[in-house]
Formats: sequence, structure tokens, C-alpha cells
Amino acid sequence: MVKRFQFVVLLTLAFVPSLYAQPNLIFKRIEVTYPTISLAFKATCNGSFRNDIQPEQYEVYENGLRVKDATLYCPPEPECCVSVSMVFDRSGSMLEFDKLQKMQTGGIAFVNSMNPDGLPCDEAAVISFREYVEINQAMTTSKPDLINAISAFKAEGRTAVWDAVAVGIQELVMSATNRCKAVIVLTDGGDNSSQYFLTVQAVAQFALTHGVKVFTIGYALQHPSHGAALEYLANVTGGSYYFTPADQD
Repeated sequence: MVKRFQFVVLLTLAFVPSLYAQPNLIFKRIEVTYPTISLAFKATCNGSFRNDIQPEQYEVYENGLRVKDATLYCPPEPECCVSVSMVFDRSGSMLEFDKLQKMQTGGIAFVNSMNPDGLPCDEAAVISFREYVEINQAMTTSKPDLINAISAFKAEGRTAVWDAVAVGIQELVMSATNRCKAVIVLTDGGDNSSQYFLTVQAVAQFALTHGVKVFTIGYALQHPSHGAALEYLANVTGGSYYFTPADQD
């Protein structure tokens, strides 16, 4: 939800008391494009998300004076700002067929596609895995930081993909500021090193518990069963599964 103002300074936003018991505002971001100020917020009532706020249920004040021409705008779902955990395979097999470099190119292209309208609301984290999982870049809106993290990958070791997906989910739970959340994971093989989430069913249940969709990409997979597991994870959590051979980006 976004309010637009014809003022430079916004000090207070208050609800008129008609919004039921215990309303709460969580302020997400402010963008200034003079003479318009856009304030994005999340409204909850007794802990539940509300998207049915009406103009008569809020007031905006600037320097103690009520703003009369503030407007309320609720963006449609396609315009939802997103928080994404990007989970990358950097096991030793990614050295074959220049897969590591192609994965990095694709990851950087995804980062560059964030915030197509110019507003810095999309955010992402970079997580990579071999036989262990590493958060290379915590959740941020900074494209340079995300690109630097992806560019620094070096491939070696084994594959702990399910633990990595779980870390991606946890990063969203702990750090994401947007309502629309997803994990995107790319791997070229099956799990052989996870220590905590030993099966695809276990990590799928973890995603469902936290309401996170998982989108999976099988890149030049080493065995058909690996694709089946990735497809299962995507389908169960409401995401999508994609496959690409080694000779395609």
C-alpha cells in the first residue's frame, strides 16, 4: 500500500479508531520524488495482515497539520515487491561445461532485473552451498553487493542442497521486509551432504510451515531422479520447476 503526498516532510501517520482492535502499522520504505512522497506500509490487526483499509480510516499529518490531499493506493499482486533468497550450487561438478560461469551470469542478470520501476523495494540474499552452506550476502536491496557476492563464487566439494534451501527459507523468515517471498535454487545434482534436512520432504515441509514458495532450476542434472526431487519441492510449495541442459543458459 502506498500513500502519495504533496509535501517534503512526513512526521506522523495515524489511523482513525475505526480499524478494530489493536491495529498496527509496519513502515517499509519511503521514496521521495518531489513533490510526491510515497510511503509504503503493512497494516495488521491482532497480528493478521489487512488489505481492506479505506480512506476514512486513516489520517496523515505533516508538521502537526492534517494533510487533506493524501491518497491511498494498494498495488495489484503483480506489482508486489519481492524478497528472494537466491541459492546457488558451487559444488565441484559446477566446474564442468563452464556451468559455474553461466550460473553467475544468470544470477547477475536476475539481480539487474530487480526493481524495474526504479523503486528500491525488491531485495535478495545470496546463499551458496557445497558440502556446507554459506550466506554470502544477507538480505539487501544493494545490487552491487549482491553482484559482488555472486561473482566471488569458487566451485569445489560436494552437495548440501536441502540444507541450503532451508537456510534460504530461514533468511526470508528472519530478514525479509516484503510480503511476497520466494527461494530460487539452482543445482546440477542431488543432495549428498546435508546434515539437518536429509530429505526433500523435510525441506518441503519447512517451506510450507513458513509459507515460502520454492522455485527450482535443474542445470545439466547428473541423474533424472535429481530433477524429480526438485520438481516435487517446487510443486508442493507452490513454486515452479525449470530444467536446462549444459549447452544452454
